[in-house]
Amino acid sequence: MAQYQVRGWQGWHQHMAMVTMAMLFVTQQKLINRECAPLLSTHDVVELLSFYLPSKQRSEKEIFQQLLQRHTARLKSIEHHYRKQGRTAYIS
Repeated sequence: MAQYQVRGWQGWHQHMAMVTMAMLFVTQQKLINRECAPLLSTHDVVELLSFYLPSKQRSEKEIFQQLLQRHTARLKSIEHHYRKQGRTAYIS
């Protein structure tokens, strides 16, 4: 949490809700599988999910398009934050 950055209460509450639901899911999986896999860890559950859940194969072009969209949204957020404070964002 030392480097956790959230810009408002709503974002913090949404993040905490998602983290709580994720931990509930992992805890349920540990309880359900405690007899057959007593040493099941959170990392183990994540690894199993990444293997069993279907994922769409994306092309390099799609990945870079998504990266550009995220960077554009992040830049707009930074600029908005600075404008709200009455300052100019310096992004190089």
